Amino acid sequence: MIIRSVFSKYDADGTGSLETSEVHSMLYELGYFLTPTQLSDVLRQIDVNGDGHVLYNEFLAWWRRADKFRDLDAAEMARRKQASQYFSFFDKDKSGQLDRTEFKALYADLVKRHLTTLTEQQALAKLDSNHNGKISFNEFADFANGGYS
Repeated sequence: MIIRSVFSKYDADGTGSLETSEVHSMLYELGYFLTPTQLSDVLRQIDVNGDGHVLYNEFLAWWRRADKFRDLDAAEMARRKQASQYFSFFDKDKSGQLDRTEFKALYADLVKRHLTTLTEQQALAKLDSNHNGKISFNEFADFANGGYS
């Protein structure tokens, strides 16, 4: 069963349950970097018995009702994974956000690959939609969905 294999992949320590870091890693790879608050909310939804570990049955129930995952076809999942890997490559400190230095490296690569014609300042302004000076994965994903322009 595919769901069992996804669960097993992220059960890195083989305990039969997912810990917070394992759930976080799974969601990050699937293209959803969550803030600590968002992750806590998700864990409260998944961890029905409240023991701090996500058991397979809890995971299965959540997986089936999580619309943002269930409605994605294979091509969409592949695209999100590719975007996540690309973003992760530049997210050197694995914070889920690109600082100015990390952004400059990302921008240089986009230009090198001829993926954008925007200036660095235009790209930053477009990417940093909440104007906090950092680029979150979700901001990057929105930018990538728009064709990097």
